[in-house]
Amino acid sequence: MTKVFPVRGTLCAYTIGMSATKTAGSKPLPLLANIHTSTQTTMPANHGDTDRAILAAIVESSNEAIVALTLDGIIYTWNGGAEQLYGYTADEAIGCHASMLSAPTCDEEVSDVISRVLTGSPIHQAEGKDVHQDGTHMDVAVTASPIKAEDGAVIGVARVAHHIGARKELERELLFN
Repeated sequence: MTKVFPVRGTLCAYTIGMSATKTAGSKPLPLLANIHTSTQTTMPANHGDTDRAILAAIVESSNEAIVALTLDGIIYTWNGGAEQLYGYTADEAIGCHASMLSAPTCDEEVSDVISRVLTGSPIHQAEGKDVHQDGTHMDVAVTASPIKAEDGAVIGVARVAHHIGARKELERELLFN
């Protein structure tokens, strides 16, 4: 089995081999494992497309709900973590306003988040309530930051959320016991 791991801009390949040997009397010896490190392969000098592909794979495979919004609050990307957290498929969510994710009492939250990000104030770990597709309210921690074009203009908002319900429940238990 060969695995390739990126290490500081370099790809390192490790090959793991396992074998069992027997003595002349057919008694098995312990399993032997060999790990061989191949020579390092430097990533291509022009790796912009590679970097984007790697970042896209990271976003898609993340357990965090990672959503990109237009400056009008419309969802234009939706990863697997968002589908898991909120219950909507990408087809159901993309093109909808992000207010569908917030509890009814937080309707202005999306426009407030976008305004703050536009003024250069990214949001780090704000806690609030979001709503699952089935209507269940859930405690979440949200980070929002600007998505910038090559010229530095803000063209959207990246919203990353994760469920903190278990932590909030533990906090409530500790507070009242």
